[in-house]
Amino acid sequence: MAAIENIGANQKNNNLNSDKTQQKNFHTDEVVRLDGVTFGYNGAPVLEDISLSVKAGDFLALIGPNGGAKSTLMKLMVGLLWPRIGEVRLFGMDVRHFYEWNRIGYVSQNAVRVNTGFPATVEEVVASGFYSGFGKLFDSARKREAVKRALDLTGIQALSRRLVGELSGGQLQKVFLAKALVKKPEALFLDEPTTGIDAASSREFYALLKELNLREGITVVVVTHDIGAAFDRAKKIGCVHGGKVYIHDNINEVTQEHIAEVLGFRIPELSAVFSKNREPETGMQQSCRPQIPT
Repeated sequence: MAAIENIGANQKNNNLNSDKTQQKNFHTDEVVRLDGVTFGYNGAPVLEDISLSVKAGDFLALIGPNGGAKSTLMKLMVGLLWPRIGEVRLFGMDVRHFYEWNRIGYVSQNAVRVNTGFPATVEEVVASGFYSGFGKLFDSARKREAVKRALDLTGIQALSRRLVGELSGGQLQKVFLAKALVKKPEALFLDEPTTGIDAASSREFYALLKELNLREGITVVVVTHDIGAAFDRAKKIGCVHGGKVYIHDNINEVTQEHIAEVLGFRIPELSAVFSKNREPETGMQQSCRPQIPT
């Protein structure tokens, strides 16, 4: 039995060492990379042959119709799902072997659906972000310092002693953003973070994400239905529809026709948003196209 356990341990170490070696062959500025990824449920593919790259410092907004597999794409990026075909890498490492989870922060679609009757303070919820997948807790001094920093970054210092059940939806979403920031991640992944909160709080939240991206250098990938916020704040737009992902590196090339193509309908209210942007350059494609990483 001991011999078998040793063989298993050696195989695991060899896999990790091999992956670290392969990591050196990837672009050092890549946060996440998908190569030829296909994924489906019950044998039916929802994403097919997806290849894309998110670089350090990017602010990528993923848009698309309901049921278009945006959340599935994000779960693949952060290792909550594994591809049936293809490869996903985080910071150059196969997501199946990735272990540096402190380098990313993740805010799920269901983050704010908490038991508001649970007697936890804002500070306690933010501090709970210190638990890694292995249940490790950082030392007390470092914990206090990091919690204070996360509260400062999200502007909710004054709420630190409040119970989470007393907060508005917008305030609560900032709490879970602070929780994701507490380990000082290099990248944030957020799945529809402003669902269910009012328009003013949504604008404030996206302004905060842009500030974190520009001032702190944190890479941001966000799934959103708030098209206006996406164009006001993001640097790149990713259109997810029909089982494909199309990345627009130049946000100014995206037109209302693009959005109608992706969503299946036009949004008249977006006229003001697009009027802020420059007209697309002559000869630029007027339809979505897949991104091929280099």
